[in-house]
Amino acid sequence: MKMGFKMVVTLSLVFLFLLIGSPGIIEAASGDFHFNLCSQELSELLSSLDQPLFYVDKVGGINGEMALKLLNEAGMEQAFALSLAYILGQPELEVEEEYQAVKRENNFLALEVARHPERLIGFFSLNPLRPYALLEISRCVNLLNLPGLKLDFYSSGVDLSNEVHRSQVKKVFRHAAELNLPILLNFRGRSDDFGRKDAEILLDEIIAPLPDLKLQVAHLGGGGGFDSGTQEVLQAFTEAFSLNPGLNRDRIVLDLSLVLVGEEQARDGGLSPTTPRDHGKILGMARSWGLDRVVFGSSWPYSSPEDYRQQMEEKLPLARGELETIMNNDPIPLLFGSSGGPARVPCSKILALILESGVDYGVPFSVTY
Repeated sequence: MKMGFKMVVTLSLVFLFLLIGSPGIIEAASGDFHFNLCSQELSELLSSLDQPLFYVDKVGGINGEMALKLLNEAGMEQAFALSLAYILGQPELEVEEEYQAVKRENNFLALEVARHPERLIGFFSLNPLRPYALLEISRCVNLLNLPGLKLDFYSSGVDLSNEVHRSQVKKVFRHAAELNLPILLNFRGRSDDFGRKDAEILLDEIIAPLPDLKLQVAHLGGGGGFDSGTQEVLQAFTEAFSLNPGLNRDRIVLDLSLVLVGEEQARDGGLSPTTPRDHGKILGMARSWGLDRVVFGSSWPYSSPEDYRQQMEEKLPLARGELETIMNNDPIPLLFGSSGGPARVPCSKILALILESGVDYGVPFSVTY
């Protein structure tokens, strides 16, 4: 019986995995739970566009060494290291061999996490509407051994009121739940009336039917800043988890990344600066949700971990001990198990074989905007 090349490679990787042993266990620790990594290649692509799509175009590539430097400056132990591969599936871009480019960016993330497995927890990413979405999820889990998935509905053009989009998103979430794969979700959509209606679809049709789903919702449910849509989503989540006994609040956390916006950040990122009145609302609504289920994230390169922690301290009217509560909240046990692990971490020896057998790193990204 003849065996195809892909089958031989897959079996070889499995055998090597067994020889090497379990790749490691992530131990619970507080840190920055929304930190973006980006290859130099993707950074240069974003910088070349007439309308830059992300803050990363201002700082260049973001690797694991930079992440550790910033974590050390802030006195933090760990970070959720997020891939920006989903940007390559943005509808406005026409990326040549898009799936290959997405694989390259997710492979970059895996390599960086493999170099620092005790401190970086890798979340690969993709556009959930793309035909390769389920295939890439399986590849990143089964071959790259990455433990989490990052989705960005705004960049991916997801509209949950669209039946086709909703059906595809359900497949992605269901596949993640079956693989015990936590999702970190930037939920903000593109519609001008984004808010409660979108949250209700997510809660009723996607979260509720998946009792095993583990979810971190970024930016307090919005996409940055604290507009009316963010407030509607946060209120809908608070009400739903308070009133519906079928929803398990213990499997959902919200992060505070990108919510507080200063004047300089507003100019750079196109967000409205938050006001003292906003800051009071932010804290009040976060309290209603439960500060024990709110975690810290800087959304670097939007802000460094230390700078964003200082912003929280200066801008939010926090009572004694509330900043420490948020900073010490650890989503790892919730997302990866009651003991904080075992969560998958990539193995550098396996990655070396994978990178030789499926992605041509000699071909640069090619994009039309």
